[in-house]
Amino acid sequence: MFPFLKAKYKIILATLFVFLSILISVIVMFQPQEKESNSFFGLIRNQETVQKQPENIDIPTNPPGKLYFLMYHYVEINQDKNDFKRDSLNTPPFVFEQQILTLKNAGFKIIKPSQIDEFYNDTSGQKYVIISFDDGYESFFTQTYPILKKHQIPAVNYLISGFTGNLNHMNFSQIQTLVSDNLVEIGSHTVNHLDLTSITSDQAKYQIVESKNYFEKNFNIKITSFCYPYGFYNESLFSILEDAGYKTAVTTKQGLFYSNDNKFEIKRIRPGILTGNELISFLENLPGSK
Repeated sequence: MFPFLKAKYKIILATLFVFLSILISVIVMFQPQEKESNSFFGLIRNQETVQKQPENIDIPTNPPGKLYFLMYHYVEINQDKNDFKRDSLNTPPFVFEQQILTLKNAGFKIIKPSQIDEFYNDTSGQKYVIISFDDGYESFFTQTYPILKKHQIPAVNYLISGFTGNLNHMNFSQIQTLVSDNLVEIGSHTVNHLDLTSITSDQAKYQIVESKNYFEKNFNIKITSFCYPYGFYNESLFSILEDAGYKTAVTTKQGLFYSNDNKFEIKRIRPGILTGNELISFLENLPGSK
């Protein structure tokens, strides 16, 4: 008899323990949040939260602004169809014109890199775009610039100071015309378009500083924007850029630039041949765009 009774009592006690555990869990689950801190379980939870919560948390009141920094090399009608590399970097002029009109009509605000403080200070949710060109090709002046001027669209062209007047690159007079018009900002793309990560720190400093000095001295302008040749860079270049007086530096990494990102590693976007709703959909569906 006794073994049987003991087994029976064990079953009853086990059943009661399970029932009480379930009952407590249900009470905790449905307990109002505002009263939790006054309850036993609320005190335990609050204590765990305090222990895990990092100190000095900076909770932003507004999400960071987004800047769509578009990247182009050529916008032209290429006469040399055997130059496949040039064709691969080219956007047909009629496509480019539709792209800038699409952005303008969709309410994007198009600015130059020197105006980036406006983007930093804007908490309205306004979408910003910067249209950038690399290398300072002559076709920019003959075929692209007239489109920008026709629609009064600002842009930036990153020029290689040592290539001024070279074959297929803009000459002194053409650059002076751009400077006088003030529609296109001149940015620096080094002296000789060298990979800055494969040369010494002193050589990199020369490429970064002297290209800036050349344009400022010869065209009486202020250079504040920079572009890494081939998109190659490392963190050691940031202090050189800062000391030289640059405000921004762009890469060839694909993506958006946020107002809380490093201003010396700005991502850019290749829009390809997309126009109209397809272009807007592409931009708005980029990772992190929404």
